[in-house]
Amino acid sequence: LWKGLVPALVRQVSYHSFTFVLYEPIRDVVSTLLAMEPGQTTYLLRLVSAGTSAAIAIALFNPTEVIKTQIQSSSATLTMREVASKVWKKDGAKGFWAGVRPNVVRTFLVNGAEIGTYDESKLVLIESAGDGLFAHVGASFVAGLASACVSTPADVVKTRFMNAAGSEQAYRGIVHTLCSILRLEGFLALYKGFTLIVCRKLI
Repeated sequence: LWKGLVPALVRQVSYHSFTFVLYEPIRDVVSTLLAMEPGQTTYLLRLVSAGTSAAIAIALFNPTEVIKTQIQSSSATLTMREVASKVWKKDGAKGFWAGVRPNVVRTFLVNGAEIGTYDESKLVLIESAGDGLFAHVGASFVAGLASACVSTPADVVKTRFMNAAGSEQAYRGIVHTLCSILRLEGFLALYKGFTLIVCRKLI
């Protein structure tokens, strides 16, 4: 249950720290591009700013995702060094950025959906039921559900990419991976683990 904990912690700390550092500068740039008034905020602004800052951060720290994914999916007990060595010998530096495109897409969708949907849902619930516990919990539920709906397929594609790094199996791109999953396993395969993802987000 705790396999991959160390790379997971490295990923979380580095990725989230960088995301928060980038958020405000990117929000200011997006606000200027959208010709918005100072202090004005919209769903689109929150979605684009949160999604973009997170996407840039996760692209930089993709190697931690590759190592974490391979440690967690392996039947053997592997160290970070062993996985890194295997990936380097097979694919070189590019192996550590296996699955970076679906990872960036997934991260953009998750953060955009969570932050944007939470704020919008909270405003609606506050207007109808008042600013209480129900509004905040309800908004969290809606945001978690929205995030899981848009991110689970990207999560599945990303994981296939990263598991293939350093092995003979290879995917040629996001579209090829997506089509392979649909052709061989069907549409529902894109939502493997959906219930667990929803539970994790709500908890």
